This record gives sequence, structure tokens and C-alpha cells, in this order.
Amino acid sequence: MKEFEIFIPTTHPDGTALGAGVLGRIKQQLAEVFGGYTHMKQSSEGAWKYAGRTFYDEITIVKVLDKGDIDFDWVKFRQQLEDDLQQESVLIIERDVQIR
Repeated sequence: MKEFEIFIPTTHPDGTALGAGVLGRIKQQLAEVFGGYTHMKQSSEGAWKYAGRTFYDEITIVKVLDKGDIDFDWVKFRQQLEDDLQQESVLIIERDVQIR
């Protein structure tokens, strides 16, 4: 089984709030595809360096478990997120997990 963590910025690059509708649509899609999700609502800060500057943003994390029985295109999903969120890159972490 795989766990995916999707790091979603809470603002667009221009500083405007993401809006509950955008995050709601992302969570709805994940719930429909994977049968559920976990939204880590705590406020987290992200930082990265680009062109000699350090940028900071607030993120929220949504997790899903994939049992491997669903044909889901994670590359296409990430590209769609980057377009919708107006981001250069959206971090999605994949890891193997075992449920006991």
C-alpha cells in the first residue's frame, strides 16, 4: 500500500488566498477516487530558494492511501494542481506503508 502526501499552498504566488472552493474540489476528487483522505489542517510553513531569493508560504497537507487497485495518473494530477494553484511545482510525497 502507498501513502501520498500532497503539500498544498494556502495562497497563490501573488499572495491571494487559495479559497475554500479550490481545496474543496481537490479533496472531493481524492475522496471519489480513493474513497477518502486525511486533511492535516495545521498551519505549516514552506521555504525554498530560487534565483538567489528565499520564498516562504503557508501550506496544508492532504494525505491519501492507495491500495494499488486504482489506475490514477499522479503525474497528470500534479500538473493539474500546478496549473490550478498557479505554482511552479507542487510537492507530492509517495511512500510505502503497512497497516497493522
